[in-house]
Amino acid sequence: MSIDNHKYSDWDVRRVKELDIRQFIPGCNHRKTTQDIECPFCGKKKFAVNAKKDFNNAKCWVCGQGFSGPIAAVAYYSGINLDTDWLHALEETARQGGIVITPQERRREESIAAAIEASRQSFCNQQLEASGLTLEDVTASIIEGGQELFMPTFRKGRVNEMFVPDKSGDDMLIYYYRLDGKPMEYTSKGSSRPRQYVRVRWANPDIHRSSDGKPMKYQTPAGAPSRIYIPEKIRRLYKLKSHIDTLFLQEGEKKAEKACKHGMLSIGIQGINNFGSQQEGLLQDIQDIAKACSISNIVLVMDSDWNDLHRAIKVGDSVDKRPNSFSKAVIKFKQYMSTFHNIGLSVDIWWGHVNENDHGDKGVDDLLCGALLSREQELLEDIERTMHSHDGRGTWLNIHKITAISDAKIRDFWLLNDVHAFYEIHKARLTVSNI
Repeated sequence: MSIDNHKYSDWDVRRVKELDIRQFIPGCNHRKTTQDIECPFCGKKKFAVNAKKDFNNAKCWVCGQGFSGPIAAVAYYSGINLDTDWLHALEETARQGGIVITPQERRREESIAAAIEASRQSFCNQQLEASGLTLEDVTASIIEGGQELFMPTFRKGRVNEMFVPDKSGDDMLIYYYRLDGKPMEYTSKGSSRPRQYVRVRWANPDIHRSSDGKPMKYQTPAGAPSRIYIPEKIRRLYKLKSHIDTLFLQEGEKKAEKACKHGMLSIGIQGINNFGSQQEGLLQDIQDIAKACSISNIVLVMDSDWNDLHRAIKVGDSVDKRPNSFSKAVIKFKQYMSTFHNIGLSVDIWWGHVNENDHGDKGVDDLLCGALLSREQELLEDIERTMHSHDGRGTWLNIHKITAISDAKIRDFWLLNDVHAFYEIHKARLTVSNI
């Protein structure tokens, strides 16, 4: 029998299934682990009841009928059709067994309410609101301590010098969870004990500086590898093995969540180079999602300032330093995504960026909260048109198919084929030469 019902958590269902079957079958001696009683189907005293941990069932040695577990027994004696009303049988078994099971939706609502109260007026709340997100939007079904829980992946808190999180403080902690809902972990150098993978968004970047003295907005634990951030919507589709036509890689966790909220199915990466490494190759989670969801297209999305050349140019720098850096990232992305063919997947590879607009929107989340506020559906419509256009130029995003484009042509595109980039290069040359 196939049961496709998610009203209750797997943990609650397991608790009901583990109830002692003897308490639901009339005539059982509750002191005997195994026994034969009169069969309720044929009347022969060959109905073997087993209440052992790995069995917990009953079957007649004569007619072959029986109960696969306590829910089946309750359904039979209560006149419930197990095939058409399994949920009723589950609830009746829990009631007769004296345990309380709570619908997942109610547990989720209670968890969200508690999280909202705990983070009211916090920096975390402000950050989410700035991206058009609520705690409900970022609440995930996770597994911790063997239990299924509903928790927001963005939480108020702090980390100590060992990067261990706690609830005090007012920074924003971003908790990473695997595709199965369990916490992502890492093992730091010199330690054998795994730690939970948590990133922090500092409320005051000026007091948290990198080795080169620059303020850090975000920080990953020292020694921890790059990982992808998986929104709950993607995790659900993965578990159901639902088809995803196009998966977008967004630079940042909030962008991924905001995009998913409005139907642009996305995962978060920690930077435009962080989807694979020489040591690990393509990050396993991306490969697993692609296989389970039969993905057709993967798109790397950059912010609108991808070709803002003059911003970081200094005396002595090559004026094409920034476009070269970005072109290398796209080439690396294409190379790693091309490895899908080695596991029998045919995936088209795309690169895109947010277009500059009068509202000054930089990333996808800015766009959805700015120029497209209350018109969010226009983004998906624009993406659909752009991906089927001859030149890859849309109103809000430009998206170019790079599956079969050579690395040399990708470099040429960065330096020559985009009119705006070409203009910026020449403007930067003039600026630097005049210093």
